[in-house]
Amino acid sequence: AYIDIILEQLNLKPEDCVERFITEKRLPYDDEKSIVVIPKLSHKEDEDFFSMNPYILVFDHKANKIIYQFYESESWTSDAMVFSGISIDTAPYKLNKATRAFGIMVTYYGSSRVNPYNTTLMSLFVPDGKKLKKVLSDYPVFLFRGEFGFGCQGNSENTKAELIMSKQETNGYHDIIGKITSEYTVAEKTGDDDFDCNEETSIEVIIDTLRFQNGKYVFKERLN
Repeated sequence: AYIDIILEQLNLKPEDCVERFITEKRLPYDDEKSIVVIPKLSHKEDEDFFSMNPYILVFDHKANKIIYQFYESESWTSDAMVFSGISIDTAPYKLNKATRAFGIMVTYYGSSRVNPYNTTLMSLFVPDGKKLKKVLSDYPVFLFRGEFGFGCQGNSENTKAELIMSKQETNGYHDIIGKITSEYTVAEKTGDDDFDCNEETSIEVIIDTLRFQNGKYVFKERLN
């Protein structure tokens, strides 16, 4: 029922939103508050081709009102890369003694069977006055992609990034360590049968340090 209250406070109707992507989660460290994501529909051609303006907010259940809010115009688009989900991460991202961030993750996938593609991007938000401020934008925390031919032949990459808070600080905020683990698999045909296969796997680990500069965390584009 409180989603209806939020929509009323945003002056939105349910049909103004992509309702299947409305997402909410209680704060584990403050049960009277919830993080809520309301994707307002901006443009739609069909079920897979559309764009959204996200409202990301913190709702106070005791006061029955939105206390922090972030809005962005057309930042989420579903096209050849299909937008498939939103999730909220409330892990303890303590950026400094006074600041705790939460994460919003969005997932996309490609519909090609020959060239599968799936990615999840993480953004971090902190309260800033009555607004929410995005301090990390679209950091890739998951990537799967591949190229497959006949039978077993093909190659794939499966990469996951774990965000770890560092004790080091830059401009008053803790650095964030991105531990990126990539598994590469190459499969080749070894006989007449399509499924006579030789598969080789290698693993690579990269450490990426995200530092707070000019109001946001800066990172290298490693997963593109």
